[in-house]
Amino acid sequence: MDVDIVRDTAALDALSADWTRLDAADPGAEFYTRFPVVRAWWAAFGEDAAYDLEVVVARHNGAVVGILPLARQRISVRRQPRTQLRFASHGDWMGAILDPCLNPRTVCRALLAALDADPSWDILSLDNLRAGSALAATALATDRWNPHLTHRVEHPWIDLAGVAGLAAFEAAGRVPDKTRKYRGRLLRDHDVRFVVRAGDDVDMLDRLGRLHQREKDHLIADQGRTERHSWFESAQRLAHYRGIFATPGAVVTFGYERPDGELVAARSAFRHGRTLLSWTSTYHPDLRDYRLGKVLQYDILGHVLAAGEVDVFDFGAGRYPWKFEWTDRFTSSYRLRVEREVASASPTPPASPPTPVATPTSPLTTAATKEPATTPAAPAPGGLLQRLRRRGGRTALCLGNTVRRGLGGGEVWYVVRPGDELIAYGPLLESRHPDLRLVHLSCAATAPQREVVNDEVRDPLNPSNLAAAVVAELTAAAEALGVTPERIIADPTLAPSLSSRRRLVRRAMAAYPAARHRIPPAAAPELAELIRTEAHRLGVAVVTTPAPAPGTTTELGPTGWAVAAAYRHWDPDSGRYAVHRANVSRHLAERGAGPVSPSSPASPSSP
Repeated sequence: MDVDIVRDTAALDALSADWTRLDAADPGAEFYTRFPVVRAWWAAFGEDAAYDLEVVVARHNGAVVGILPLARQRISVRRQPRTQLRFASHGDWMGAILDPCLNPRTVCRALLAALDADPSWDILSLDNLRAGSALAATALATDRWNPHLTHRVEHPWIDLAGVAGLAAFEAAGRVPDKTRKYRGRLLRDHDVRFVVRAGDDVDMLDRLGRLHQREKDHLIADQGRTERHSWFESAQRLAHYRGIFATPGAVVTFGYERPDGELVAARSAFRHGRTLLSWTSTYHPDLRDYRLGKVLQYDILGHVLAAGEVDVFDFGAGRYPWKFEWTDRFTSSYRLRVEREVASASPTPPASPPTPVATPTSPLTTAATKEPATTPAAPAPGGLLQRLRRRGGRTALCLGNTVRRGLGGGEVWYVVRPGDELIAYGPLLESRHPDLRLVHLSCAATAPQREVVNDEVRDPLNPSNLAAAVVAELTAAAEALGVTPERIIADPTLAPSLSSRRRLVRRAMAAYPAARHRIPPAAAPELAELIRTEAHRLGVAVVTTPAPAPGTTTELGPTGWAVAAAYRHWDPDSGRYAVHRANVSRHLAERGAGPVSPSSPASPSSP
C-alpha cells in the first residue's frame, strides 16, 4: 500500500471525485470530514500563514482507499514554536474516510505509519474520534498509539428509529417534565411561530450569528460572564460555516420567529444521512425564562418525526445535563495526542554512563535549594490516561494512572486551589520546566461557585459532572504549562480534608522522590507543615516559594494568559463551566494584570 501527502489546493481539488466516492461508500464516514466541509475549512483557513495542508492519502493498486484530512498549524507552547498536526476541519466527529472493500485496520495502520514517519510535526492532536471507529480501534490495538488515546467527552443522542410520532415519543415518557407547560406559556405570552429553514435561506447564518452574539453580550453584561465568546466573532470560523451553509442539503435550522421575521430562538443542525447533528443553539435574552431549549426541542422532534427522515438526533459533544433529560443514550469521543520532545538548543554531549546535569534554576531558587537532576527516562507505554476511578466512595483522579517510581529531576508544584498557579508561581510561569508535575491539593468547588454554575445552566450539576468539569479545567491549564495529563495528580472532591491532602502529598512524593517539591506561598501553615513533614519522612527535597511583595504587579506573559484562559473558558457542550473563573479574575485584579483582552492568547479562538 502506498501513502502520499496532498499539500496544495490544486491537488486537494483533484482528490474531490475519489473523496466523494469514499464518503458515499464508507458507512463510518463523518459529516465533518466530507469533502465539501473540509474544502470549506481550507478556504477559510488556508490563507492564514499559520496553516499548511497535509491530507494523508492511502492507495492500493493505484486506487484511493483511505484519506486522513489533516493540516499543520504553527502554534506557540510556553514561548516555544511548535508545529501541530490536526484535523483540517472543525466539528464534533472526526476520523478517516476508508474504502469498505479493504480491511479498515490495514488502511489505518498505513495512514498512522505515515504520520509517525513524518518529521514535520511536534504535536499530533487528533480530537473527536468516535468510540468504535476504525481509526480509534486501530490506535488501541497498537503499542505505539494505545497509550496516547484518551477519552474526551460524551455525545448524547436520541434514538428516533421506529418512533411513530411525537405522541408516541411523549407517551413513552421521553419528554422532560414541564416542557409542554413552558411551551404553552410562550405561545400565550408571545406571538411567535415555529419555522424550518434550509441552508442559508433568508440569510439564516448571519441572523443566527447576530442572535448568538446578542446572547453573549447579555451574559457578559448581566451575569459577568466575561469568558463567553461567539463563533460569529471569528472571521475564519464564520467563513467555514458559510461554506457549509452554501452546500445543498447540508444544514437545517429550526427556530421561532415573530411576525416581523425577527428570530428569537434557533437550533441549527447538519444533515448526515438519517442523522441530524446539532451544531449551535441560541435565544433572545428577553425570553430566557421560557426554557426555550426544551420548548424548541419539543417542536423539532414533532417536525422530524412527522417527516420520518431522521433516525438519530445527535446532541453533539458535551455532558450538558439538559441533553440527558431527553435521552439515556450516548457514545464517546477520544483524542489521539502525541507530543515529541523539543530539541535542545545546546544538547549535552553523550556520555557513558550518563552524568548528572544541573537543573536550570529559576530567579526564585537560591543556591541552598539547588540539587542535581538526572535526565528523565522516556516514559514507558502505560494504560489510558485521564481515567476516573472510584476510591473510598468519591471520585478520585490520578491523571497519570500508572505511577512510575524513580523518575528523577524536575519539579513538583503543589497548587492549593485551582487558579492559584497564576498567583503562587507567577514569576516562574514563563520559565522552561521540561519535567514539571502538578499536584492539586484542593480541587473543590465551593458552595458559591456551585450556585453560580447551577444558576447558569439552570439544572444543577451532579457531583460527578462537577468533578469532571473541574478536571477539565485543571487539564487545560496544565497543557498551557506544557504539563501532560499523566503528570497531574488531583482528587476532585466537594470537601477536601487534611487527610485527603496528605494522601495526595504522599502519592506525589512516592512517585517523584528525586524531584524538587515546591510549596506555594498560598499554602496555609498547617498544609505547608504537612508537606515539609512528609518530605522529611521520605527524604524528599522541598523548596518554599517566596510570596510576592505587597503591591507588586504582575505582567503576565503568553503562558500566564493561557492558564487564565483555561479557567475562564465556558463551553457547556464540552463540559467546561469555568467553575474557578472568579479565583483567576480576582488574582488578575489583585496583581494589576487587568482583564483578559479578547485579542489576547486567553481568548478561545482556535478553529
